[in-house]
Amino acid sequence: MLEALLEASEEETLEETAGSPPQEARANPNKANRRVFFFIAPNDTPIDPRLRKREGKAFLKKEKVIKICLMSLYLLRHGQTDWNKDGIIQGRYDTSLNETGKKQAEEAGVLLENIPLSRCYVSPLYRARQTAEIALKGKDIPLLEENRLVEMAYGIYEGTDWKAEGYQKTRKNLAMRYPGGESYLDVAHRVFSFLDELKDIASNEDVLIVCHRGVARMVHAYFVDDVDNDTFIDRACPNGGVMKYDYPIRNIPIKMAVPK
Repeated sequence: MLEALLEASEEETLEETAGSPPQEARANPNKANRRVFFFIAPNDTPIDPRLRKREGKAFLKKEKVIKICLMSLYLLRHGQTDWNKDGIIQGRYDTSLNETGKKQAEEAGVLLENIPLSRCYVSPLYRARQTAEIALKGKDIPLLEENRLVEMAYGIYEGTDWKAEGYQKTRKNLAMRYPGGESYLDVAHRVFSFLDELKDIASNEDVLIVCHRGVARMVHAYFVDDVDNDTFIDRACPNGGVMKYDYPIRNIPIKMAVPK
């Protein structure tokens, strides 16, 4: 990807990259359309002397910045469990997939089949690992257990009906902890710290995470700026659903040599 961008940038004219050309360059189309030669280097790296002169022409040392995204994150929510089917809050209860959930994991594997994933981070709960193992069956992709991807702790409401009044009241207050559990701010702290680290660990790779609905909400909020409280609470990635996020485009400094 990076090489393609560099090749494309090499076709840019002097006018596009170095501001308006001098008057004689505007009058001479051959001058105005000279290619710009550049290479990537830290700010303190001297420009390659071979670029300072080309075909007897003097070159000026300049700098520009290109924006590029080198990493995509794929999120897979675990397949259905019997508790999902019956509307029971799971949280940290370690349930397993039912037959529908296993089929959902297989279908997710088909969606991910041609993605060049380098690694998979998975919640420590069995339903998530089971989903990852089914979806990535036959692939040489390491499954890395990540505690920060564990489902939100719903405290006293785990094992109860999700329509319970107390649960519904608490889930609408992002700063309120479920009795004996976590608040959404608690979950944000651990999930955001993982996502921040991930962009340094796997900066030019495509990565899969397999997690839960509460964590999937937080991942979405990390990447999308305009998520209000109601949108956040109502957002639900379906069992076996796959989401794709691109890490924020980064600025990369470029050293350039342009004709005088």
